Amino acid sequence: MSPQRPPRWPRPLVINPQTLPHKQTFIILHDRGSQATDFGPALLFRPFHRSRNASNTPYFTTQSTTTLHTAFPFAKFVFPTASMLRAVTFTESVINQWFDTHWPLTEDNEHSSRNSLDEETRKWRSELPIPGLRDAVRYIHELIKAEIEILDGDAGSVVVGGWSQGCAASLISVLLWEGDPLGGWFGLSGWLPFAEEVMNAAQQEGEVAEKSSLEKGIATLRDKLDIPASSRTDDAAEQSSLDIPLFVAHGTEDKTVPIALGRQMVDSLRVLGWSNHNIQWKEYRSLGHTYSENMLSDMLEFLTERLVWH
Repeated sequence: MSPQRPPRWPRPLVINPQTLPHKQTFIILHDRGSQATDFGPALLFRPFHRSRNASNTPYFTTQSTTTLHTAFPFAKFVFPTASMLRAVTFTESVINQWFDTHWPLTEDNEHSSRNSLDEETRKWRSELPIPGLRDAVRYIHELIKAEIEILDGDAGSVVVGGWSQGCAASLISVLLWEGDPLGGWFGLSGWLPFAEEVMNAAQQEGEVAEKSSLEKGIATLRDKLDIPASSRTDDAAEQSSLDIPLFVAHGTEDKTVPIALGRQMVDSLRVLGWSNHNIQWKEYRSLGHTYSENMLSDMLEFLTERLVWH
């Protein structure tokens, strides 16, 4: 079954498994201003040195270098392309982006601060990502559902991830996913939209004290994006999402998405309830807004250790 794809969503780039049977699917989101045909092959076929610790993967070879494509021979890779949206803070250009947002993501303290913004401007900035994120989450959920059906209902064999803005959109999609737990998620050089509000809600006490931190944080995201939970969602199913392994990586010299936002994202996930066992955070010294061989090697090691192989 193919997901319902509104006309404004370009057809995803699909790279089929090298070897049959098809056992896993990766759904990976590109950055703002990019598209699947540029991002997908560059990521998938980039060679990098395999970590010495990755030799326990079922598909280990004696080669010292690998690619993500080679490392997962039974996997299908799906690279969706974001729709064309007007970037209102970027010369009004119409570009591929999962959602619009204010740039830069953080303020230059020498020129402005959060306190100096009037209430109307703060409200406008906070609401800017909402329409695009809402549509993106629904679309990514359709892609996930389609792949789970292809994999005979095995949600644990679907991994979602993304780079930069694709990291942000894919993480929100995973947090709001209501089905069986996915196999994993990875985010490179990204951030969590509404992180401060999510953390505040998760730590709120009082009338909602009987709810878990995860329930409170996710409810805030749902209210923010106007994506209500389905009637079939129960607390146990929501809590099971904490079993999804998460890999998060960031360069210390990233000027586009400052590493402070990556750290805030990880703090938010821990407040929601993810244990240190199920979340791995990696920082890369002297690395800017890009992914590196070391980052890909660490990601591969984490995924091959944590994925449920069949």
